[in-house]
Amino acid sequence: MIQIWYNHEPDSAVRRQTSKKIARFLLILVIIVLILPIPVNSQDGEWQHFYTNSVGDRFFYDQGSVVYPSDSVVKTQLKVSSAREGAGQQELRMLVEIDCSKQMYRRLEQQVLNGDGTIRTLSQPSGWSEVLPQSNTESLVNKVCKKPTGRRHTR
Repeated sequence: MIQIWYNHEPDSAVRRQTSKKIARFLLILVIIVLILPIPVNSQDGEWQHFYTNSVGDRFFYDQGSVVYPSDSVVKTQLKVSSAREGAGQQELRMLVEIDCSKQMYRRLEQQVLNGDGTIRTLSQPSGWSEVLPQSNTESLVNKVCKKPTGRRHTR
């Protein structure tokens, strides 16, 4: 009787090729994960000024990002440009959700773009807060909670 033994281990060249393919796939996957899920990082948009505070910080919302998941809820992106010298923070971007009927809002996502070029991201939603009279949030509510014609609904 003749016995033939098969080596079930791939040779080193095949192993290296497989490792390279896996490494390439993982690199592409990491790049996609880092780039795609951050909607508040979009550089372009239809930014509309809606408020300036007492120290000169300017507040904008992106008209193109305004969506209405329901009749009383609206989501939009905000951008705050700091006017303070030496504050270290150049810009703050947020994705916010507003419950127009309850006059409540919360931050869904936030990015801080620092003066030194670093970016800090906070993707954990905040709790719901009341919209205060004569605040930047009340100014935003007055802009986006109106029922414009042709508004975009998302379900």
